[in-house]
Amino acid sequence: MKCPVCNHVFVDVECPRCQFPVVDSPNPEALIEMLRPQIEAYRADFQAKISFALKVFFWKDQNDAIVLDREQLLPFGSYSELKGKQGFLPQSFARIPDVNQMELQVLVTVRDQPETRTVAVQNLKEAALQSVGIETNEQYQFRLLLKNTNNSQTASAWQEIFA
Repeated sequence: MKCPVCNHVFVDVECPRCQFPVVDSPNPEALIEMLRPQIEAYRADFQAKISFALKVFFWKDQNDAIVLDREQLLPFGSYSELKGKQGFLPQSFARIPDVNQMELQVLVTVRDQPETRTVAVQNLKEAALQSVGIETNEQYQFRLLLKNTNNSQTASAWQEIFA
């Protein structure tokens, strides 16, 4: 069956991705059309419960060694807010000139179940401050974006929200 909420194909009594129950009828198209308002409301609620945040690490000098000071989550927003568009964090970051790829950590939360993902993004080598963004699509995928103040931009490969 193809879930009318999230389009996931499955064989079970409810969708393993969004938990919408099986819609079974001799005329499933008519039943789905009749349930359209409930399906749309369920989809909106499901998509609002998918969120993204960037993990940022702060370092400090301690006894002539650089050690982790703290972590912070910078929220990008929910899937429903970001769907089909790009969203950048307001913070700027210094570039790291000696790496070709940035390994960024994003916290993907689906229905209160957080999962940290490491996403590789091609580094921008120009001497400029950088911003981190995210883009989502209708297929429940996301990718991270890196752009600098010179308007250069790179993007990671598309990642599945549901690993």
